[in-house]
Amino acid sequence: MTTSDERSNIDNGGCEHYFRRCNFVSPCCEKVYTCRFCHNDNESHEMNRFEVKEIVCSLCSCRQSVTNKCINCGIQFAKYFCAICNLFDDRVERNYYHCNKCGICRVANNQKYRHCDVCNMCVVDGDKSHICRENISQNECPVCLENLFLSVKPSYILHCGHPMHVDCLFACIKNNKNTCSFCRKIVYSGDALRLY
Repeated sequence: MTTSDERSNIDNGGCEHYFRRCNFVSPCCEKVYTCRFCHNDNESHEMNRFEVKEIVCSLCSCRQSVTNKCINCGIQFAKYFCAICNLFDDRVERNYYHCNKCGICRVANNQKYRHCDVCNMCVVDGDKSHICRENISQNECPVCLENLFLSVKPSYILHCGHPMHVDCLFACIKNNKNTCSFCRKIVYSGDALRLY
């Protein structure tokens, strides 16, 4: 496992999103960025991570096809690597896994997930409160309108079964808006109400 001291020695190009030893050559504009988020924050268009075909080694600057080991100096770019998603990260404690049905890598942390074919997304395995709604992950957050499936922000499925970003939910509650934006049902369960 990579320690914080080891991470500080990685030349991450100022990237706050991942710990890795390579940069992407963006397929859309041929510019070199540490990750797709860094690219998207600095350009007027978005980079498709699945279309990335080339990377640049952070140590020796060798431009090469996507792989997890430099063809020139031999360093490993990251401890976790997914050739489908072009995901490189040293933070193995995040317990990344690739879901073939979702088509992307997920962060498991300390949870165990399974893919729900009805909802078309990964859910916590053994969660008895899970309410299935067909293709729920393909919705936008009702507050910020960002696509929940593609979002990197954590989302939460309310007791009514509708999804929302956790930060957006907290902002609503802070502003005394405690009903679902879709169906207007209260967002708290009976148990949660007892805590207030």
